[in-house]
Amino acid sequence: MLQPREKVIHSAAKAVLVVEDDTHVGAFLVQAVREETSYQAMLAVTGAQALDLLHYLRPGLIVCDYRLPDMDGFTLHDLLRAREEFTNTPIILMSGMPRVMTRTIEHEKLLRLKKPFGLDRFLSLVNNILE
Repeated sequence: MLQPREKVIHSAAKAVLVVEDDTHVGAFLVQAVREETSYQAMLAVTGAQALDLLHYLRPGLIVCDYRLPDMDGFTLHDLLRAREEFTNTPIILMSGMPRVMTRTIEHEKLLRLKKPFGLDRFLSLVNNILE
């Protein structure tokens, strides 16, 4: 039997973690991934909640909004890249802010998706990354 604080790490190479504080947008993206692909998806509404989930889950892809209530997407990216288990996990940063989309990033695994974007484009990107 598991103890309450015991870590159980599930590797889910075909899972997507969506980090989006707008619950309507986040729920829509999670539902789209679940219904339109063969992948699983889950939602975190803050960077801290995402980091907490990632103690127990290793998704194959993380999709993150730039503006979160507790940190920005670059900060979450840097925190994840500092953890050995996430150095190669693809991360998509979503933003409608031009300066975010043009900011130089040193890690080649950070992809950017300009808001607003079409659902077909989003799902195609998810499929291409997780195939």
